[in-house]
Amino acid sequence: MTRPRLEQCSIEIDGSRLSYTVSGQGEPIVLIHGWAGFWEHILTVAQPATDFQLWAFDMPGWQHAGALRDGNTLEAFDVALYRGLRELGLNRPVHLMGQSMGAISALLFADRHPEMTAGLVLASPPFSLLRRTAHRRLLRWGLARALQVPPLMSVVARAHKARWYNYWMTRTTAFYRFDPWFFEQVILPSAQVCDERTSLSHTLSMLDIDPWRLAPHIHAPTAIIIGDRDPVISVRTAREAVHLFSHGRLFILHQAKHAIMMEKAADLCDVTFGFLREVSQTPQVEFLAEERDEAAA
Repeated sequence: MTRPRLEQCSIEIDGSRLSYTVSGQGEPIVLIHGWAGFWEHILTVAQPATDFQLWAFDMPGWQHAGALRDGNTLEAFDVALYRGLRELGLNRPVHLMGQSMGAISALLFADRHPEMTAGLVLASPPFSLLRRTAHRRLLRWGLARALQVPPLMSVVARAHKARWYNYWMTRTTAFYRFDPWFFEQVILPSAQVCDERTSLSHTLSMLDIDPWRLAPHIHAPTAIIIGDRDPVISVRTAREAVHLFSHGRLFILHQAKHAIMMEKAADLCDVTFGFLREVSQTPQVEFLAEERDEAAA
C-alpha cells in the first residue's frame, strides 16, 4: 500500500508551538493520538485518494511538540487545538478521532466546542479506567506524587525509557499482542521521544475528566471503536457508554486489545471512514444507538 506524502508543520499559539501533519484532500479529520504513537499508523494505511484530509496533531511533549506555556493538561491542549484550527482556517465543523487518552481529549473538545464538531470517533477510550473508583484515586495520587518529588520523577523517567521496562510491559500486559517489529519500530522509539513529565501531567489531568458526565452532552454522531480484549474498556462497559450519547454507535474489532491502531489499522480506517462518510450524508436525527461487530481481517 502506498504511503501518503506527509507534510509536517507547526504553528505558534499564544507563545506555544503546536505541531501537526497534514495528509490528503477532502473533509477535515483531526487526529489526536494516545500513548506510543497513533496517527502514524493511520496515515500509513489511509489511501492517498481518500476523500478526507487528515490533520494529525502531536500531543505536547511528543515528537516535534514542546510543552504548552499555559500548562501541560488536556484542558490547555484543548484551548491550543481550538485556536490552532481557527488560525489554520478550519473555521467550520470538523470530524475528530482520538485514541486512548486522545479519545478523552477529543471528547473534551466536542463538549466545549459543539459548533466545531461534525462527527466524533473514540478509539479505545479508557472509560473503565475513568470510573470514579478507588483504583482511579490511587492512580491519580501516585502520578501526582511522582510529579511532585524530583528523585521519584527521575526514576520513573529513566525506567520508562529503558528497554527492559518497555519489553516487560509489552510482553506481560494486555496492551497489545506482542510483535517484535512493533516493539522495535513503535513502542521503544515512542518511549524515547516522550517527555515523561509532560506525558504524566496529561495523564493526571485526564483522571480529572469524567467522560461519563460529558457523554450525554455530546450531540454529534459518535462512534466508539474497541478491541474485544481491551483491558481499559470492556465490551460490557462500551455497550453501557455508547447509549449515553445522543447518536452513538459501537464497533467491536475482534482479536484486538487496546492498541487497535497498531493491531488493526486497516480495519480501524475502514470503520472510521465509513462511519464519517455516513455522518456527512445523513441527518443527525436518523442516527440511533447501534452495535456492529467488525470481523478481524
